[in-house]
Amino acid sequence: MLNEYNYKLLKEDIKNGKQIILFLGAGVNYCKNHRILWADVMAHLFGHALMSISCDKNIDDDDLVLLKRLFNIPSDNGGALDVSLSLDLHKYVQDEYPSVLQAYIVKKILGGRYISIIQDFLYTHCNAELIKNAFEANHVMGQKPTAMDDDYACLFEVARLILLCPNIKAVVTYNYDNFLTKAIEVLQSEPDKYFSAEELKLFERRVSGDMEVVDIYGDDYDRAFKSTTFPVYHVHGYIPDRNEFQTIDDTSIVLSLDEFYDNVRNVYSWQTDTQMHLLSHYTCIFLGTSISDITIQRMLYYAQHYGNKENIYCFRASDTISDEDNQESRLHKILTEIKNDFYRDYGLTIICREGGYPKMYSSISKLVDPLID
Repeated sequence: MLNEYNYKLLKEDIKNGKQIILFLGAGVNYCKNHRILWADVMAHLFGHALMSISCDKNIDDDDLVLLKRLFNIPSDNGGALDVSLSLDLHKYVQDEYPSVLQAYIVKKILGGRYISIIQDFLYTHCNAELIKNAFEANHVMGQKPTAMDDDYACLFEVARLILLCPNIKAVVTYNYDNFLTKAIEVLQSEPDKYFSAEELKLFERRVSGDMEVVDIYGDDYDRAFKSTTFPVYHVHGYIPDRNEFQTIDDTSIVLSLDEFYDNVRNVYSWQTDTQMHLLSHYTCIFLGTSISDITIQRMLYYAQHYGNKENIYCFRASDTISDEDNQESRLHKILTEIKNDFYRDYGLTIICREGGYPKMYSSISKLVDPLID
């Protein structure tokens, strides 16, 4: 009941013209057939680090395969060995190798190479051409996706929301990629193919001022102040596709704890200042984020106690909870509610959707309905 109330509250805010900022995490890149979420990026990086470590420490191939299994790293010959690993060993890895430690090891072992590895990994699985092909195959003449778990369906819904909702003034993203920008460009280039007649009216009003979607990062912060610019702020840095021939500002890439420490210390950086300003003065929507970054938690705390009087919404995607009255189902519901209480303590208005990302993004697609009605 609370979820539905909060969802209606958000739709009312949109209808009433509240100024909105989207805060996006890796969840917006959810794909049925491509593993490109943040955990997948880290697993890929750590796999490369393990390869280097195995050479230095003379780890044989069989042990390397098992190590990759422990860290859930896909391996070409991962199925060659039929050896089960103990729960104790899995627990050891889970307890002793959190993602922040893995990120530190990656930077120590791979050095500056980790950026090009991320670049190759991300843009092999998602790029402007793949996005365009998927949109053309699954979205016809303003119809909804043929299935909500189609590839890049989440990107489609967020891009659609931005192009139809004039209330949305900017995006803050914790992702390195340009997938959202490319998705918006695809829809913007052929609106007749992707929007209904009613939606086209919203789209034409939205882009009448020659709206240009721009990835903002590093020293390009000033570009956000042009009147026709719709900024996508990459507060953890930006890694472009190789064919864009852009220089990567490796000093702005946030991966491991040392960069997080610098972020906490440098409270006057544009990345920190922009987030704090937006969280304190706008209606905000968090999508595909875990809120696990201590920097984000700190900002939410201050926004709640000293700044923002508007709602800060947070969409949460969870697995479907069984209706059966058994112990596992009860524990799942208890754990979900405890986690949601944690988010509420930070001033977030929770909208939880069972059924994972596809269900969550199906509700995103309906947020523009009040503007059409």
